[in-house]
Formats: sequence, structure tokens, C-alpha cells
Amino acid sequence: MRAAQSPLDVEKVLLAIDELRRWEERRAELSRGTGGPEPSPAEWARVRQQILYYGGLLQDMKRRAHPDSVPRFIGRLTGRGAPR
Repeated sequence: MRAAQSPLDVEKVLLAIDELRRWEERRAELSRGTGGPEPSPAEWARVRQQILYYGGLLQDMKRRAHPDSVPRFIGRLTGRGAPR
């Protein structure tokens, strides 16, 4: 018998999406050179690390929820559309 899945915590999903967007915006700032002085390699690494972390967290949240509804839900929130 399969264990019952815990319900999707929408608030946590939204927070993770907000954080991912924030780090993606920071990466764009660094790429454009509009964030101030030349970023250090450590700052670039930190930004990449956070993007990977929050992207992975969202993927994990998708897997834990119903596979048909969550990709569409996340896609609508991020504006990326549902994967096919």
C-alpha cells in the first residue's frame, strides 16, 4: 500500500518561486554589469548555487504533488507554461 502524500503547501511553493526569481534577477544584473563593481567569482558562485538550490527545491515539490496538476500550477505562476 502506498503512503499518503502530504498536501502541497502553496505558501512554500510561492516563497520558493519568489526566491528563484530574485536570484535569477541578480544573475541578470551581474551579467549586465549594472550591480555595481565587478562581481567576484565567489558572488557568481553564490548566485549559481542559489538558483540551483531553489530550482531543485521546486522540482522536488513538483514530484511530491500530483504530477498532472503541479507543472501547470508552477508554469502559470512562473509564466513559463506547462512542460509537455
